[in-house]
Amino acid sequence: MVKKSNNACLNNNDNPSAFDSIEDYGGIYADRLMKDNIMGVGIYSCPDFQLIKANQKYLSFIQSNNKKENDNTRFIISNSIEGSQEINLESLFMNIMKTKETIYLEEIESISNDDEIHYLNGHLTPIVKDGNINKIICALYETTEQILRMKQAELKNEELREATELQDEFLLMITHELKTPLLVIATTIQAIELRCQPELSNIMIKYLNKIRQNTYRQLKLVNDILDNTRMNSGLFRLNIIRVDIIQLSRTIIESISTIAESKRIKISFHSAVKKLVIETDINLYERILLKLLCNAVKYTPPGKSVEVKIYQMEANGSKEVCIQVKDSGIGIPIDKKELIFERFTRVDKFDNRFAGGTGIGLYLVKMLVSMIDGEIKLESKEGIGSIFTLILPIKDTNINMSIMDTVIMENANERLIAAADIEFSDIHYGS
Repeated sequence: MVKKSNNACLNNNDNPSAFDSIEDYGGIYADRLMKDNIMGVGIYSCPDFQLIKANQKYLSFIQSNNKKENDNTRFIISNSIEGSQEINLESLFMNIMKTKETIYLEEIESISNDDEIHYLNGHLTPIVKDGNINKIICALYETTEQILRMKQAELKNEELREATELQDEFLLMITHELKTPLLVIATTIQAIELRCQPELSNIMIKYLNKIRQNTYRQLKLVNDILDNTRMNSGLFRLNIIRVDIIQLSRTIIESISTIAESKRIKISFHSAVKKLVIETDINLYERILLKLLCNAVKYTPPGKSVEVKIYQMEANGSKEVCIQVKDSGIGIPIDKKELIFERFTRVDKFDNRFAGGTGIGLYLVKMLVSMIDGEIKLESKEGIGSIFTLILPIKDTNINMSIMDTVIMENANERLIAAADIEFSDIHYGS
């Protein structure tokens, strides 16, 4: 890789007597580099481009690359970054004579006499006297160890990427295979309750409820894994439509009212506006709000409340809608706030008062929110409760809902109740 800079050239016009000879001129700048023999340094005369001074390190670079003996004016090295394009120093010198600019060389590939690959960085710096370039300093240093480490890291990253893709493909396949029998079990329970209701004893109903709850817990886990895998694989597809976010949020909250009542938790809903139409993915929004509500209900003790508020605000000239879910739960420790949206992070890890979980719920919330161009914020005080605020953009506040959107909303209640049953399945009812 070759770069130019017009700020790096050596000029002795301020004190011409100090550099009257070639040896003195090159000595002050180049000899310091030559002595330690770490950097290869060569000085070329101009305009004939003859090598007039060099240290042993520089000579070893030349001897490794020159095929013709005693030919130091056509030193050719290949550039691996630019597809093994050969770089002729003489042509670079000609360019320097015209521009008086320093040329930087990065990640240059050099083949030694024993056919080993070495990597070099360096620069070609013009020495200007009385307005004319009379010499060029070529300084090269080896970066083989660093480049090889970088290439090894890139190789490992590529291998990791391929392994991750295989893992995602396996997870997609296995979760699809798991989901089918789980749905069959859930459907079978519904059929038994529908057809055999008069014959079911209390103990049988209890067992059926236990089977259904654990089936839903597994379905929730499978759905979360599917969503996570699809997002990581870029297979998640959005379905953006117009929707009244106030009506949709109210319907979602109503779908969990029975579950909240079973835990003696009051859920309140307040909105600063009666109607607000935005463009978003309904399914993703439903999943996000259900997960936030599930989290709030799960950690709020009986007799306490969960509040949902919706309001508008303006930030940086753009209108936004905020959906706020506030609980009265255990709160989140300060040291866990930054980790709460990471995978497999659970605040209640060592607290037996609460049902277990996978620790990927809030991670999925953050991922889903980013997919609909939103933002999720957290405020929390340990022992008091938490406030999760979902912020979504309002792209057009004057659009009207279509007939199809209205139909979707009318049919959403039954579907949301089923989705809520799955989402809240890891909460022990009646506990």
